[in-house]
Amino acid sequence: PHVSSVFPLVKGAKKINTGKFDLEILGEGIRYGSKAPQGIGTYERRIYVEGFEDIEAGGKTYRCARVKYYMKHSIIFLSPYDNEDWGKTEWIEEGYHWYSDIGLVKKEVTIKTYWWGELEKTDKVSITLTGVTMP
Repeated sequence: PHVSSVFPLVKGAKKINTGKFDLEILGEGIRYGSKAPQGIGTYERRIYVEGFEDIEAGGKTYRCARVKYYMKHSIIFLSPYDNEDWGKTEWIEEGYHWYSDIGLVKKEVTIKTYWWGELEKTDKVSITLTGVTMP
């Protein structure tokens, strides 16, 4: 969900969410023979507003809340044949999001992907708003 709709963007505001998600749709893309694996998906999200700063994006300057962001998704796949553990994957997104009153303006995060606890891949992602069309 859009972070600023989840909690107020004031310095010191923090929130931790945890939950489960359904793998039915995800499993359809990972077929093994004629069957799709089932699985158990969980997530944890931690957000904390560290402060405010001006960010230039799309030729404008926006007053933004600097939000420390952590998101972890874990999936334990179950074999479609015997319902035993088939594998575990996790991906962790950690870094910063900058939000203004128009929404997300900038994002700088590192995404790490693990398979059975072993680091498989690290991606650095940097996104900055390039333009805004207001209604």
